[in-house]
Amino acid sequence: GYKYSSGLRYRFPELCRVISIRFKEYNPNVEIFSKALQAALTQTPPPTIQTISKSLNVGRDLLYKSNSEICYQITERYRQFIKETCLIRRKERQEMIRNIVLDIHEKGIYPSLTKVAQLLPVPFNRTPDLPFLIEVRESLGINKKR
Repeated sequence: GYKYSSGLRYRFPELCRVISIRFKEYNPNVEIFSKALQAALTQTPPPTIQTISKSLNVGRDLLYKSNSEICYQITERYRQFIKETCLIRRKERQEMIRNIVLDIHEKGIYPSLTKVAQLLPVPFNRTPDLPFLIEVRESLGINKKR
């Protein structure tokens, strides 16, 4: 009749731990979860634990409780994937800026922030893009001093 197990865990911690271990061994879904998580370790692009839990129609907590090590590996793999994807996009963006600066400079026009931003197919982000723009202009020897 308890709605939440926290009261039971507080009053009977040892018994609850034993029941949890026994349930883990008994629960046939644990094997299904384990197979799904093992498969996720090889998927490309790597899925998130949230995506896996939705596909299995269970909560993330249950996946972590049943296979915490694999869940942490999946999470770390996804973080690495996001990090690498961001680096690739940053390099592509820098290449676009470099090409725009070179094109403008060849036409005899100063590659100002405004001109480069107008020709960039994506919005100009001052934090990562401006230092790179200045670096490219300095490498060409055309950076104006204030």
